[in-house]
Amino acid sequence: MRTLFILFFTLPLIAAPKTGDGGSSLKGGGFCNASLLFDFTANTTKLKIPLKAIISGGQTGADRAAIDVALEFGIPISGWIPKGRPAFDGPLDPKKYPLKETESSGWEERSKLNAKDSDGSLAVTWGGVTGGTGWTQEFAEKLGRPFMVVKLHEDVEPQYQKVIDWILESKLEVLNVAGPSDPKIYEPASNFMRELLKRLDKASLKRK
Repeated sequence: MRTLFILFFTLPLIAAPKTGDGGSSLKGGGFCNASLLFDFTANTTKLKIPLKAIISGGQTGADRAAIDVALEFGIPISGWIPKGRPAFDGPLDPKKYPLKETESSGWEERSKLNAKDSDGSLAVTWGGVTGGTGWTQEFAEKLGRPFMVVKLHEDVEPQYQKVIDWILESKLEVLNVAGPSDPKIYEPASNFMRELLKRLDKASLKRK
């Protein structure tokens, strides 16, 4: 008498092929790791841009500016934040900012995971790359991910096109933004990101 064994497999709602570094691949050049569980259906932006999400560590300064501007435009946000959701202006609100907590309370792990779970990292700085932004650059380069620096203390006009070309040519879909936690950079970083997305919208339409 033969016994028939039937195996049942539970499949995830969203599956993607693995990449060599343990991430998962989105269409195009995406390396986004599924562990962040992006809700792309929450994208309500009217911008015709290739970016599907913007992530950061949520700290005051450039990190916060990036995700606040993304929310203004209806672009999904996510990212990794240290355990306890620390920020210099108080714990980050999980309802407004759905960032995932790392297992440790240190900043280095957050920088590493955000570099890993994105297609490329943009550092919005006063000039130099230091602190957590330096970790972002280090991890991005180790992973072979695109990395670019914006220097707000210099003329930003030519930098807009440079960043736009970088996003389009690298086929970025999930952008990680890092930078100083100095609250004074929040406004200029916000202005840069806001204008960047508007210009990216125009550039994307022209290339279609």
